Amino acid sequence: MQSTAADGAAASALDRLVDEYLAACRARARAIRTVREAYRYPLHEVFLPSCAQEGIEEPGQVTARVLDRLTTRLLDDGGRGGAVEVHGGEFLCTP
Repeated sequence: MQSTAADGAAASALDRLVDEYLAACRARARAIRTVREAYRYPLHEVFLPSCAQEGIEEPGQVTARVLDRLTTRLLDDGGRGGAVEVHGGEFLCTP
């Protein structure tokens, strides 16, 4: 059975790696809510779409520059909870 991405397309190596990571988190008895909200949401709804927008499908294509562009977009455009601010090196979402 071929794995598929959230949009129904064939999953890239990066999509599969993210799903394997989430499965490993759950297997280590992380709470399902934690996996879903703290790990799955940012990976599936922010990181993977950003990678797809840049044509990135392989884990090796994720570079510091790619992550810098994602960080810049989050700081400029915000996240699901509103504006994103950085305090002490950590992102905080503010309504």
